[in-house]
Amino acid sequence: MFTESMLRLFAIILERDAEKVTETLLDIGAMQFISINALDAFADGSYRDVSGQSTETISRLTESRKRIENFLGLINVVPAIPPSLDVSHVGRYDLNEENRRIDDLAAELHQVRERQRSIQNDILKYEEIQRQIDLYGSALPSGSVREHLSYVSIRLGSLPSDRASVLQERLRETPSVMVPMGEKEGRSHLIIIAMKRDRERVDVCLTECGWTSVELSPDARGEKNEAAAAVDEKLQHLLEEQRVLQEKSKAIVTGKRDTLVQSWIRLRIDELHVKVRSSFKRSARSVLFSGWLPADQRKNIEDALRTTTDGRCHIEWFTPGKVSDLREEQQHPPVKLHNPAVLAPFQMLVTNFGIPEYGTIDPTPFVVVTYLVMFGLMFADIGQGAIVALLGIAGTVWLKKNRTQRALAALLIWLGGSSMLFGGLFGSVFGFTIVKPFWFDFHGIVTGRAHPSAGIRSIYDILGITVGFGIVVICCGLLFNWINLVRKHRWMELIFDKGGVLGGWIYGGGIYCGWYMVRHDYRTLPGFAFLLALLGLPAILLFCKGPLHARKKRTSPSLTLLFHFIMEWVVELLEIFSGYLANTLSFMRVAGLGIAHVSLMVAFFTMADMVRGNGTGITASIMAVLLLIAGNIMVIALEGLSAGIQALRLNYYEFFTKFFHGTGKLFSPIGLREQ
Repeated sequence: MFTESMLRLFAIILERDAEKVTETLLDIGAMQFISINALDAFADGSYRDVSGQSTETISRLTESRKRIENFLGLINVVPAIPPSLDVSHVGRYDLNEENRRIDDLAAELHQVRERQRSIQNDILKYEEIQRQIDLYGSALPSGSVREHLSYVSIRLGSLPSDRASVLQERLRETPSVMVPMGEKEGRSHLIIIAMKRDRERVDVCLTECGWTSVELSPDARGEKNEAAAAVDEKLQHLLEEQRVLQEKSKAIVTGKRDTLVQSWIRLRIDELHVKVRSSFKRSARSVLFSGWLPADQRKNIEDALRTTTDGRCHIEWFTPGKVSDLREEQQHPPVKLHNPAVLAPFQMLVTNFGIPEYGTIDPTPFVVVTYLVMFGLMFADIGQGAIVALLGIAGTVWLKKNRTQRALAALLIWLGGSSMLFGGLFGSVFGFTIVKPFWFDFHGIVTGRAHPSAGIRSIYDILGITVGFGIVVICCGLLFNWINLVRKHRWMELIFDKGGVLGGWIYGGGIYCGWYMVRHDYRTLPGFAFLLALLGLPAILLFCKGPLHARKKRTSPSLTLLFHFIMEWVVELLEIFSGYLANTLSFMRVAGLGIAHVSLMVAFFTMADMVRGNGTGITASIMAVLLLIAGNIMVIALEGLSAGIQALRLNYYEFFTKFFHGTGKLFSPIGLREQ
């Protein structure tokens, strides 16, 4: 429920043990290091770096490693350090020699890639020629059409028959098409199609081959199909050559796959090694280092250090919030969220908003409930939910390289399950009410065909459900805020803040007054005593906030200060009443989008009935079915996206804003298995 507890380690070891300690810390991978210079006692800079120019070294190692990752990406290989690898057994290497091998591979691939780039440019040119041939059809050779061609140059003419093959060879490197029109009196009549940007090059070739421009008679003009076939043949040849080159690139990398992976492992280990050593400081014979780690790793780290150094070490532990020797900007521990892997999609939604402050509530488990319930109420359908879940399953299979994309795919599985669950509660399958609703008939209510015995009979009842759900969410947010404030010992905020006890008291009183009015047909409010106890008393107590702050700061009393207190009190009361009212009513959008979802499906069913009624036979039925399929696809795309965004918006701005302070910094340990 809370962020994981952290401890800070300070250790002193002998310089001769620094290498082994580094390997041990990398293998455990549980520490985020702090610069020794951040400690007040060592801020004078008298301690030196263990390794010189570490920043430059790390940059070189990182650059080389990423180049190898790019090469391996061509064959869809994602390198990783094996879990069983013993760092001490990894052989040493020469970084310059590694870079030389990488450069040799890059040079080998460069030739292939340059040819691929050239072919791709030719493909684009031929595609443009093909597009304009399709646009102007069999009238292609006519002068009137040629004037309107924006990118393509068309030449009509003849040349000596024995020069036709020479011209074809000269134009081989220029994207162009030669369409034979026939031979007469020893001359070949041709149509030359090329890009206007290559006009000068084509003119030179034509002049050298004895070209004579002519205007062909209508019966001598070639057909569109001849030109299109010639262009298509060239395109297919280029695409095949492109495919062969792509396979050649993959074959080059595949042949060196094992060598590249081993080089990547050595570079990665050395990169991490230098990062750890850059956090070490040394005196004459000893080495100092410090860092944050999860509290449950304390024994593991301490035992490992004492074993590695044979007891030649001094270890101290510091708890956050106690007397600290750290500079102020370094005193806040990093935040580690501890959630099961299955909740990774929802943790991603939380961290996208911000990192919780250390020691406060991690809302991830609660977001699972709030997000899925809101999405399900807005997008309730068994069939459409199954499609969303299948898309998510396919995404988790195909998107193996990118962690964020995998999390999004897993989120689709959750959302599809929620949609199917609420679809069962409302009896909806692809917009059809073909199963008996377990809760109430959403479609029947929207269309006015709800069963009279149903507990939920009108749209107002649905709105009431979503408002009630919103009240629960907001109350949970207030409760979480109170818990956070108690843990941080912020007693003034706990009592007097608009998200504190008095703000919650006023909100609770407002909820009761609203419920009382609804129960009495909006005609009356609770009695004066109730209003005074529920709204008046907390509002009066809230006025004490200003004077208490002034007393704490020992501010001298004055009429100006009193006026300031009154204005601040009035503004805060307005914020509380209007803010909480807007927050609560904002949840009505959940019902609104649910109604829109049903209404869209009803609209498509109506159109399908119209198609079926206006047509005859099997054709009309097929068209109606296709219309319903298209409607479901559109609803899944548009309504699914809208429901996902609105559920996220309500979590962020109606729930998180009550208690969440995204000021934390994510825990980033250095370890072999950390990506």
